[in-house]
Amino acid sequence: MSYHKMFNQSLIYKILTVVAFCLNLLDVVSFVGVAFISNQENYPLHEHLFIVFLIASTAYMIVTLVVHWIIGITSCTPRFKYSFNLKSLFFGLDVCLILLLVHQFYNHRFTCKANAFSWFSASEYGIAIANMGFHLTAAYDFQDVALTTITFKPSTE
Repeated sequence: MSYHKMFNQSLIYKILTVVAFCLNLLDVVSFVGVAFISNQENYPLHEHLFIVFLIASTAYMIVTLVVHWIIGITSCTPRFKYSFNLKSLFFGLDVCLILLLVHQFYNHRFTCKANAFSWFSASEYGIAIANMGFHLTAAYDFQDVALTTITFKPSTE
């Protein structure tokens, strides 16, 4: 079934794609905020933006996987199945790294274990890499799509 037919026939698909879009937007905006506002500059804002990023990016991954599941993985092309499998892999990696991050945050803040902050930081970077890998699978999803931009020069008349 094509995306166009699916989008026009299913209310749940329409709702999920809008939710995915909003979560993706929140994911990107909060990630940019975390990147530009350091924890030394404004710790509470950095922390809240990072929490929003974790929730939004993970929820986006879940919704995206559900949308792909609704489309029907078994009836799709091998490339689409490969993309779905990569998405699932990056989602699993993301969840594991979030669990490690929470554990190391607890160790750093409450038990003062050695190297806890280093492991926390490493898991932060791992989460960012897993997130980028998840988004990179769009290269498989849109491999046959061309985006064309046109610029018009203003008339000099």
